[in-house]
Amino acid sequence: MIALSLFRDRMDSVWFSLFHEMDHVKNRDGLMLPPIVDSRLTGEDAVPENDKPAIEQRADAFASTSLIPANDLDNFIVRIGPLYSKPRIAGFAKRVGVHPGIVVGQLQYRREIDWNQNKDLVVRVRDILTHAAPTDGWGMGAILPAVS
Repeated sequence: MIALSLFRDRMDSVWFSLFHEMDHVKNRDGLMLPPIVDSRLTGEDAVPENDKPAIEQRADAFASTSLIPANDLDNFIVRIGPLYSKPRIAGFAKRVGVHPGIVVGQLQYRREIDWNQNKDLVVRVRDILTHAAPTDGWGMGAILPAVS
């Protein structure tokens, strides 16, 4: 089972977390004792990549390359960095078939840009994902029809 938090409420974070957790499921990491709880692994307050356990580094790599092939992102960074304009990000995103917010998230993750740069390209997803969910993620349960 994969449970995702909408704490960050960002498209790139949700997709990265989903692929990260899928790697754990694929590799049966959840069968280890004691269980590992992923916290402080992404975002501004994340621990440095080299300080993460090896299975977390592997899951991060899987998530990153599943979203954007590493060669494509490396090439974009070499050609464009540090001049990451919105049109260049949008053009690259279209070429690799992802939302521009995912490109921004990957650039932030790689510390190519600050966490406050190009924030307007990062889409909020809480309302989209919780629209039909039985809960909003903050303890406010939706009213569900009675099952007879």
